[in-house]
Amino acid sequence: MDETPLAKHLMPEGVEMMDVRGVAVPRRFEGLAEEIAAAREGAALVDLGWVAHLVATGRHRARFVHNMTTCEVKKLEAGQGAFGMVVDGGGKVVAQLVVDAEPERLVMELARDRVEAVKGQLERFRVADDVKFAVEADRTVMTLVGPQAEAVLGAAMGPPGIARDFDWQDTHLGGVAVRVRRNPRRLVGVAWDVTTARQDAPAAWQALREHGAAPIGFEAWEALRVVEGVPADGVDIGEANSPLESGWLYATVNWDKGCYIGQEVIAMTHYRGRPNKHLRGLELPEGELPAPGTALTTAEGKDAGVVGTAVRTPERAAPVALAVLKRKQAEPGTALRLPDGRAVVVTALPVADEPGE
Repeated sequence: MDETPLAKHLMPEGVEMMDVRGVAVPRRFEGLAEEIAAAREGAALVDLGWVAHLVATGRHRARFVHNMTTCEVKKLEAGQGAFGMVVDGGGKVVAQLVVDAEPERLVMELARDRVEAVKGQLERFRVADDVKFAVEADRTVMTLVGPQAEAVLGAAMGPPGIARDFDWQDTHLGGVAVRVRRNPRRLVGVAWDVTTARQDAPAAWQALREHGAAPIGFEAWEALRVVEGVPADGVDIGEANSPLESGWLYATVNWDKGCYIGQEVIAMTHYRGRPNKHLRGLELPEGELPAPGTALTTAEGKDAGVVGTAVRTPERAAPVALAVLKRKQAEPGTALRLPDGRAVVVTALPVADEPGE
């Protein structure tokens, strides 16, 4: 297992680490309630050491990647970016990603354990296009989330001066070179991603902390993500799922860009308005949390769907989870069962603080 570039910097603090997609990242810095409050009310600093970068070069790179993703790429100028997905020929999700347009490259940021699947798909469809793909392993990402995130970033390096979503700039923070991106698709509101060379991550991290950022671990990140209904690749939604099954992803599809791999299936589902499955929340009983992939059934024993990420959060008395459910069982308030017979209840997304709110 690899470890985040921040690991040695954080060890003197006694921070416990955990495996996330093959990378050891911080589990928790403070109490879970305090960390979630930091993200809701202040500026929370998160180590995204589990993301990676896939670089496209060659004169056809923009056209090719445009034709392989759900987002607009051909019109991007250097310093601009976009959020999108790579989907397969059947319109199923291979991975979510953010694309940065550089003068001579496209840099795609995505979950580390999805890089080879995306690279493989892109290379399968490359025929006569002048485009090459390479994994870039010498950079890492952290992000600032919360209503005070921009203020903290501005105090640490000066106002970022980025108004358009996913635009970025190369600048300096804490005496090291960084890339700063305006990103509205992390959790809630606008986050500010900071990308550095691996060896420079501790300096950037420390500069943000010194100017008011509160570090939070992966447990708090997951709790926030589940409550907000943000699916994780390969856990909550993946190669068995259309992006239209998730309201969070549905909202990101560009309907004006024209054809791309999987577009015909996605467009047909969109215009018919009837995805066969939906990502929903679940109110769980106390006790052991169900693992991702756990089957859900109706009271009569009929297949209803599968559980994704399950978490405990101080915002609620009982655990909650994400789940992909068949359309007939996806109505909020529907009662379903886990394999051990325990009852669960379907909720809308985002999940309310308490049932009925």
